[in-house]
Amino acid sequence: MSGTDITINLAGGTDIKTIKSDVKIYSKASISPDPKKVTDYTSPVSFTVTAEDGSTTKKYKVTITIVLGISV
Repeated sequence: MSGTDITINLAGGTDIKTIKSDVKIYSKASISPDPKKVTDYTSPVSFTVTAEDGSTTKKYKVTITIVLGISV
């Protein structure tokens, strides 16, 4: 992770068109879009985290890269 850019490397053969994520955030904050829903990561996906006050936000860009030669 570099600032608000998150890069995740996955093993070759992983279907990055149908990924569900598990994200831990403060219980009174929210995140959009819902990372628990199936998401297509063939292009970077932006998530917005909104603080408890409802107005403070921060955007994160998640990029998933397939790395050949590593296995699960």
